[in-house]
Amino acid sequence: MNIAVLGSGGAGAVFSSILQQNGHEVTLWSSDPAETEAMIRTHVSPWQPELKLPDSMEFTSDPACVEGKNMIVLACPSVAMRETCEKIKPYLDESMTIVSVIKGLEVESHMLMSEVASEVTGFNVAVLSGPIHTIELVRGYPTGCVVASTNTREAKMVQEAFMNEILRVYTTRDIRGVEIGGSLKNVIAICAGVSDGIGFEDNTKALIMTRGISEISTFGVHFGADAGTFSGLSGIGDLINTCTSPHSRNRKLGELIGKGTSVKEALKEIGGTVEGYRAAKAVNYLAERDSLYLPLMTTIYEVLYEDLDPHDAMNKLMTARGRDERGHNTSWFLS
Repeated sequence: MNIAVLGSGGAGAVFSSILQQNGHEVTLWSSDPAETEAMIRTHVSPWQPELKLPDSMEFTSDPACVEGKNMIVLACPSVAMRETCEKIKPYLDESMTIVSVIKGLEVESHMLMSEVASEVTGFNVAVLSGPIHTIELVRGYPTGCVVASTNTREAKMVQEAFMNEILRVYTTRDIRGVEIGGSLKNVIAICAGVSDGIGFEDNTKALIMTRGISEISTFGVHFGADAGTFSGLSGIGDLINTCTSPHSRNRKLGELIGKGTSVKEALKEIGGTVEGYRAAKAVNYLAERDSLYLPLMTTIYEVLYEDLDPHDAMNKLMTARGRDERGHNTSWFLS
């Protein structure tokens, strides 16, 4: 297939390399012409310096590069999704398959990334997500993920395009569940990072992760997802990966905040996109609007946006009134 990957960050660089190695013709697009020129010279993305991109790969900053392609892979940051789709829209045709590998929510509309892309382009958009730290793919470590599409033929085509000896790809029809799991786990990972920064250990992290997947499931089912999806790779798998890994920017943001760094300074220190920071704002709006009980995600929103002290946040959660673990709309534990 002839494929365009839009976004030259860590995910875009790694997935474009995998697709090229799998025998496809790949064009990697960057919104920054200077970055494109550097990649033409070096065949290295500044966001993934360990990865040497194939010599046969093409690089461009021209959105017309999508014209005539069989597949478009959206790998830009969530904040750039709408603008990127607007740029490529004039060059799309109905024979193309569009795949989003972006994990996030649009703050202004509170929409999932596939919904933003569909709204702009008019296409049904498949989603590829799961517990993927791109640096581990670069290093050749076995990894698994899920591609979600309501079109079985499309899901299998994407599966075959991406899957190889180091990347195992499964299929599902639950686009909403896969995307909610991939987006909200970033918010919970910030919570886990705060726990690390404060100095808490395994008991606390197990508590946060377990109750975190419960909150993600509560949110997801409310918005039409299949509860079973959250026990899979794009749910608990992605959550474990992001909450425990030193590669995770979201966990790192929480860790810095837990150690006393201000949110503004922590974001500056990390430098790259921290999707959970933006997602927390969208989730809090939807939770308030629909009266969803999501104490972890609501509390981390207060830490990120309302200057709640991390120690006070943990105390607030630990002194919440007693609830049944599996009762309706319960997402914390007995105080």
